Amino acid sequence: MFLPVEFNESRPVHVRFPEVISLRVASTGPAQAHKDTSAMKSAVLENGLEILVPLFIKEGEPVRIDTSTKKYRERARES
Repeated sequence: MFLPVEFNESRPVHVRFPEVISLRVASTGPAQAHKDTSAMKSAVLENGLEILVPLFIKEGEPVRIDTSTKKYRERARES
């Protein structure tokens, strides 16, 4: 991943992170179809971050994460 870095007299002073990133789910419970769309379960992402994801998310699936809140945003498209 390439990130813009701002410098002041050749010293890095600020890194700009994207608002949303895509990461794969490394581990989570089995996917479930559930009537309550707000129900969530714990998942660990490929970078070790633990977040809450909807019940329908499966291991290995890419998800989009808000970098400022570290929360699930949506299911990512496979590339």
